[in-house]
Amino acid sequence: MPPIQVIQMNIVLIIWKIKKDKEKAFLKKWKQMGRFEKAGLFREFLSKVGEELDYKYRTWHLTNPNYITYINVGIWRSMKDFEEAIGQYMNEKNPIYDFEYERRERRILDEVALDREGLFKLPKSKV
Repeated sequence: MPPIQVIQMNIVLIIWKIKKDKEKAFLKKWKQMGRFEKAGLFREFLSKVGEELDYKYRTWHLTNPNYITYINVGIWRSMKDFEEAIGQYMNEKNPIYDFEYERRERRILDEVALDREGLFKLPKSKV
């Protein structure tokens, strides 16, 4: 068995809780927020959390009848890159946006322990 190779990157999860009547404003702002071509960002995905009808797929409850949930997954070269690009916005001095039901939550995932590649490559970004 070949030795395990640790991939050097960090994954950042951000959970956005958006007021139901402000979803369009949020999506417009998210598109404007980040152009980090030179900041060490590999890729970023924004996904809307839906209400699955089949409960076998829903073991992590992220929805609430009071807001719409989006999860942002950012894949960064390093935490230093992330801090340089985003750090100035991560403090209580920055107000929450009008479209937020509650302030967004962030979680840095520790280093990638293992990596598995499928048969398919990620498609080009639409942005």
